[in-house]
Amino acid sequence: MKLMCGLDPGTTVGIACVDTDGNAVLIHSEKGLSVSDAVALVSKFGTPIVVATDKAHVPEKVQKFAAAFHARVWSPEKDMMTAEKNDLAKDRGTSNDHERDAMAAAVKSWEHVLPKLQRAKKLAEERKEEILTAALKEVRIADAVQKAVTVEEKQEVLKRRQSAEEERLKIQVKNLEDRLAERDRYARALEAERDSASEKAQKLARQIASGPRKSEGDRIRELHSNLHAKQKELDRAERTYKELKALLAHVAGGELEILPAEAKGYETVKNLGDGVVIAKKNEEDRKTLDADDVEELITSYRRK
Repeated sequence: MKLMCGLDPGTTVGIACVDTDGNAVLIHSEKGLSVSDAVALVSKFGTPIVVATDKAHVPEKVQKFAAAFHARVWSPEKDMMTAEKNDLAKDRGTSNDHERDAMAAAVKSWEHVLPKLQRAKKLAEERKEEILTAALKEVRIADAVQKAVTVEEKQEVLKRRQSAEEERLKIQVKNLEDRLAERDRYARALEAERDSASEKAQKLARQIASGPRKSEGDRIRELHSNLHAKQKELDRAERTYKELKALLAHVAGGELEILPAEAKGYETVKNLGDGVVIAKKNEEDRKTLDADDVEELITSYRRK
């Protein structure tokens, strides 16, 4: 039986173990209990795969106990509080603080690895027929299980990669939408400024309709010149706005991507400034994941 064991070292040693379903299997406390005696006691009930402590700093005795089983050591980021330990060990049959601390550590470590345990059980159920068939064909059970796990891991890696890519695309689209909104506000401000300048020019023109003095004529020409410049600036902003809006549709459709300017294997379609471009992937660089790519992704996933 595989166990998650909590160990509370000290003058009086507390030991508590739960199985992969979180059920209490062993609760014990004893004054002066050595590591070797603790190993012998637990071995009667199963093999620990995780050894836990309620302390952020792992005690030496806990490390030695875990090493005897080649088990993984689990510890909290900070020392567990008494209220949390009471809650974790509640109704689990502990009779003193040493057993309570050990049980709280065991249950907490079980909760930590529970998602992996659930995935493993689900995989075993889904691949049961495949493994049984392999066994009947005299294929080593370990090889059949490893093959099933490899397929599952490949699917999980590809799924995680797709999810990350979708999230990245959402962020890119949101950033581009914000840029477009800012451009739109700028364009409206320019249009309002243009209208204001036009009104001033018309007012002056009416005032000097009977024969403007030279200074007034110069002022009118200056206003017309400014108006013309503002109109050109507004036209440029409107063209940029329309262009970015069209490119956004292609980004949302997956035809284009928003990338750092130095990204390799992409052809720049639009430079957005600040080292960011809208680009499309070069046709000669398009390829699917080969076996080495998938293996590299699996290795990275396992390290996590």
